[in-house]
Amino acid sequence: MLAPMNRSVRTIVAAEPMEVGTSSGWRAMPGSAIDVVDPVLLVDYFHRTTPGGEDHRHAGVGPHPHRGFSPIGIVLAGEAHHRDSRGNDHVVSEGGVQWIDAGMGLWHSERPTKAFAERGGLHEHLQVWINSPAARKHDVPRYRPVQREEIPTVGPVRVLAGTRFGVAGAYETFTPIEMALVDLEDGGTIDLPAPKGHGTILFVREGAGRLDLGDGASAKSRDLVHFGDDGDVARVTARGPVRFLFVSGKPIGEPIAWQGPFVMNTTTEILEAMRDAQKGKMGVLIEDYSHPRGKPAVEPD
Repeated sequence: MLAPMNRSVRTIVAAEPMEVGTSSGWRAMPGSAIDVVDPVLLVDYFHRTTPGGEDHRHAGVGPHPHRGFSPIGIVLAGEAHHRDSRGNDHVVSEGGVQWIDAGMGLWHSERPTKAFAERGGLHEHLQVWINSPAARKHDVPRYRPVQREEIPTVGPVRVLAGTRFGVAGAYETFTPIEMALVDLEDGGTIDLPAPKGHGTILFVREGAGRLDLGDGASAKSRDLVHFGDDGDVARVTARGPVRFLFVSGKPIGEPIAWQGPFVMNTTTEILEAMRDAQKGKMGVLIEDYSHPRGKPAVEPD
């Protein structure tokens, strides 16, 4: 049996500051150096300590629509309260993940819980957008909250999706994707599965450690690494404790038309999405705070 071949590093970029709603953070992609790594569209990172005393009704990200892709929220620290126009109303705690396959469209909001907004604390969150193939862009939307205890762990790896770490991930994706959170101690080495032809990235979370990527390349806190397609594993070694997100996915290989919260295949489809969102065809989300966790919205027929 041939030994695994290590992938080279194509690009390393530092995430750039940005703001979403009332939250400030960093955008790792898309940017000037890395656009889309099919099927990955976007990686945003939030890491801040809130002082407390905030009004949860106006914090976080308020109601907005999506269509045509899967926005995934990874709650690394703190809490996230999701509401959407299909009646889903859930809180995901630290270490959990919110999976949304937007399909034909929905409105949702993502805010801190009332308790977290009042007491304050560390808010660390990753937002990853994965494209959907054209055949699934008009599916009925689906949402699944996954708490930390539901996520399988193999050594230093928490497997969010895929099967190449030896277990089935926490969520079944439309196209083959390996997605994992990896925590390495100083000197730890791991071969990350990156099948030939798959677009492969990793993003380093906040911390003082670095990742040795081979051939003199290394990545530090808030760096995104795009690997070349010349091997079948991405081998990394930690220099100090390092925590990172790893994603390797089979490219969809279809045209991408992207405007704000909509990702389709043609400009005409983008215009249709804008019209449908305005006309209520993606449902209506009214955040009702009379209920302790928010009253689920009722979507019109």
